[in-house]
Amino acid sequence: MQEMLEKIKETAVEKVCGEKPQCYVLFTLSHGGVEDKEESVYGTDGKPVSKKLIRDALSGTKCPNLNGVLRLVFFQCCRGGTLEALLFLPRDAMRSRGL
Repeated sequence: MQEMLEKIKETAVEKVCGEKPQCYVLFTLSHGGVEDKEESVYGTDGKPVSKKLIRDALSGTKCPNLNGVLRLVFFQCCRGGTLEALLFLPRDAMRSRGL
């Protein structure tokens, strides 16, 4: 969890070509869920990170380099607690179906 927040903060303070960025975009593609009534995403360590913590890490007070910078944050993750069954198809079966 801490590693994910540190990476986000690290990228948010980097300057592009020595200048302040015009825009900051963060895509988070992960598994998600609800922990303690907070929507969260799971880091590579398998621990949940609250979406609110991620948004707060990019706030103007915690990341002054982003003051006045457009911030776009996208989360692509499931939100439920039920896992769907996986279906594995042989590569040839996928081609014959146009996949």
